[in-house]
Amino acid sequence: MTRTPHRLNERGEWVPFPKREENSASNLEEAATVAESLVRIQSPSAGVNGYYSRTSAHGDTPRQRYDHDRRTLAPEKPMRGRRAEKQVVNRFDDTSISRLGYYRPGDNASNYYTERKTKGTLPVANRPVRKKRSDMTKTTSGPIGATAMKSYNRAYTKAKR
Repeated sequence: MTRTPHRLNERGEWVPFPKREENSASNLEEAATVAESLVRIQSPSAGVNGYYSRTSAHGDTPRQRYDHDRRTLAPEKPMRGRRAEKQVVNRFDDTSISRLGYYRPGDNASNYYTERKTKGTLPVANRPVRKKRSDMTKTTSGPIGATAMKSYNRAYTKAKR
């Protein structure tokens, strides 16, 4: 869900879809992006995202739908990192943005997500790989000389020299 739902070839380039499926994938990608940003922002925005006017679940106005999603995705405080991703993946079906059907003809994001999930064709988010530390960083003996020292008081270090 946190990766693009579009098909990619081995070089990472988009593979063409039929128009209906491309629009469905775009609906899912936009809805997931809105949900991920919603779970991370510190305070609710004064205005709501324009995509909320294209949904109809969980409220009569776009503001009510936005507030519902905010309570659903970030009930206590905003989240970051893996927790934010898990929250979006686990609670996406409960949000009103998941019913986004902006691009037509095509399915709304929730239906397309369910369809791809049952087929097992959703992209998998891989954990980032940490770079290995080189041997040079392990064997440093520390700073050499007064210029390499970090000090809090420059005047004190000048007087010390």
